[in-house]
Amino acid sequence: MLKDLSFEEIPKFFEDLARKDTGRFQLSRIYGMAKSFLEQREKEEAIEKLIVKDYRSIVNTTIISEDLAIVEAEVRLNKGKETAFYPVVDNKFFNESRSTFDEALLLGFCRKYSGERYDSAIFNMLRMDLYMNRTVDEN
Repeated sequence: MLKDLSFEEIPKFFEDLARKDTGRFQLSRIYGMAKSFLEQREKEEAIEKLIVKDYRSIVNTTIISEDLAIVEAEVRLNKGKETAFYPVVDNKFFNESRSTFDEALLLGFCRKYSGERYDSAIFNMLRMDLYMNRTVDEN
């Protein structure tokens, strides 16, 4: 809706919207969306400030929960660039990156829940211990 309008058309859109019967409701929804976006962006910026940007430039920040986020950064190595994903847990940046979002998410969970190693953390998350003693006949 708004994304299709030119900069000059936006004021007229809001004037017309204010004249409609449901216009105030729609205006309040637009305001709510804008406010939510700004609050989200403020949280992302607070997380991004934790990262030293000497050889990294931040591409994207994904907030998973109040105490876990993944920061995607472009890292300059020698003459090349690579994408790296860093977990941020409890507003603490771990200078340990992974090459995929999924791996960084697992690393974040490991840091969040007692610092277990990957293999044992995945084993415990999937409750694989419940299936270790089962035989093929039980399936």
